[in-house]
Amino acid sequence: MSRSDRAALIGAVLVAAIALCRFEGPAQGYWDTYITAPAMHLTGEGIDFVLRDGSPLVEYELQGRLPHDLVDEDSFGIITKDQRIGAGIVAAPPFLLFGKSGFRILFALAAGGILLGGYLFGREVFGPRWPALALAAAAALNPYTLAVNRLNPNQLALAGALLLCAVLARLLRSTPRGLGPAVLAGLLFGSIGNLRPEVVVALPAFLWGLSAQPEGRRLRLVAGCGAAALAVLPTLTWSTWAFGNPLLHSSQYAQFQGFRPTFPHALGPLQFEFNGLLNWPFHDQVVRTPHFALPVFLLVPAQILLTWGTAAVATAAVGAWQLLRTPRTRAHGILMLGWGLPTFALLLPHENWDELKMTYVLLTYPALGLAFAAGLERLVECVS
Repeated sequence: MSRSDRAALIGAVLVAAIALCRFEGPAQGYWDTYITAPAMHLTGEGIDFVLRDGSPLVEYELQGRLPHDLVDEDSFGIITKDQRIGAGIVAAPPFLLFGKSGFRILFALAAGGILLGGYLFGREVFGPRWPALALAAAAALNPYTLAVNRLNPNQLALAGALLLCAVLARLLRSTPRGLGPAVLAGLLFGSIGNLRPEVVVALPAFLWGLSAQPEGRRLRLVAGCGAAALAVLPTLTWSTWAFGNPLLHSSQYAQFQGFRPTFPHALGPLQFEFNGLLNWPFHDQVVRTPHFALPVFLLVPAQILLTWGTAAVATAAVGAWQLLRTPRTRAHGILMLGWGLPTFALLLPHENWDELKMTYVLLTYPALGLAFAAGLERLVECVS
């Protein structure tokens, strides 16, 4: 074990230990109860949601049939407003083993996992050296990552995404003798999809990692995609059972409070309905959600500048160019683009959120962290 390996392991333990202390609690509001409440139900635990004064938040009675057990016209529904299940599946085992403390432990493991996953990703690209630690620190110790103090699917997904990118980076670095890495990559990709279905937009990075090496390409693609399909099966099964459509998001189910009606959009000659409001070029002009200071396509870059800092963003720009222009790292540069560009493109056109769901930006951190570490390495080389 190298000095960098030991530093990463110690750092992950410390970050997890600190996260144990800064966890706010498992039921502070809707955004974490849609994780903890399904987790409790999955373990057969009864739940009574109460307000601060002790009065009940909802009244419900399970009858073992749909849609009654999912919809209550006088409340938020049986579990949450829109019945998401992926993060609840992840949170159920810790709750089963440790009770409510299991949620705190899961939060700490995710926080430490971000640092460890970031280091493993960097190690595959830069070797067991300080740039790998820089990538890990950029992802795990970023002020915005540290601002997350409750269970959040994007935090959980970031830990998994960094581990996935580490596996994909290894596949890019050398041709594996077996299909184990491809299967592992598929299981990770599918599991992250259970947490955040939006991660499907990073499919170009996933397919690039599986197919870049020509030897055994077809078998790796079959094994990786098959494993991903198997891993995402719980969410597809749930959606089929609950909504009648495996690909239907809970916000598209008209009987839930989380339902949003569809609106007409267009991209050139392409006309389509979408249950949200997209900005230009899907709308005929640039718009801004009234209670936001800027359109989201400006808020996202502004948030990254605020939390990463101008110097770090400039360093990441240098690193992105360096990754793509250097033959040794070009494959990893393409991986960076395959992950980063689709996730940014997913966020930028959205408007009319009821609140600023900026933790989605965490999904871009694997690409940003890799570019930052590469840029920092290049700058150190220039001054040394």
